[in-house]
Amino acid sequence: MNPTQNPPTAPALPEDVTPADVLRCAAIYIRLHGWHQGDLYPNEDVRRRELLTTPPACAYGAIGMAVFGRPLPIATHQTSPDYNRLFTRACAALDDYLTDAHPNVTHNEYGEEIFYGTFGDAWNDQDGRTVDNVTYALDAAAGYYDTTHTPAGGAR
Repeated sequence: MNPTQNPPTAPALPEDVTPADVLRCAAIYIRLHGWHQGDLYPNEDVRRRELLTTPPACAYGAIGMAVFGRPLPIATHQTSPDYNRLFTRACAALDDYLTDAHPNVTHNEYGEEIFYGTFGDAWNDQDGRTVDNVTYALDAAAGYYDTTHTPAGGAR
């Protein structure tokens, strides 16, 4: 690209898109394209991953697909700040729901309480987790976000 040219930019993010909207889209994405554990997307060779535009995804990978529209290995380092913020807020909304709905307290070597295995990535990858658990949690997290971020009687 010639240094005098403007680099391409992401289209403006619609103002009314909420993390709840993204979470619902992520659930739909997994229902349509499949679910994955262990990483955002399957660790297939790079060439195949570039050809696969809608790979199976973990919960966070599906959130990334809902926001960015393509699989990005480190999503928040490769797009505009508005998209990054929406991705981060949607992941945080899932984490908030999981922390409240599925607390899993354990203790570290000093006897201090720590929360473990509840955040989206660890929760998604737990043994025994199913695709139905994940899509339900994404939808439930969207509802939880709506109820905790909407003024009583008001619109989003």
